[in-house]
Amino acid sequence: MTKEEAIGHWMPIVSAVFTAEHNIVGEWDAKLKAAKGSPQVEETCRAYVRAVAAEIVDHGDIEFDEE
Repeated sequence: MTKEEAIGHWMPIVSAVFTAEHNIVGEWDAKLKAAKGSPQVEETCRAYVRAVAAEIVDHGDIEFDEE
């Protein structure tokens, strides 16, 4: 894979992350600010990353195999 091919591969992934973050920022902005410097910062960050991933899965253009 060339560098340009790798960039082309990552572009839609980064776009999906930015879109998901934009979609959940209202719900998470205050939570992230409140957690900054607190003992709960790691837990809050993990929950935020999961929320971004869930937003991508729930609203992204992803096809799933039957379970």
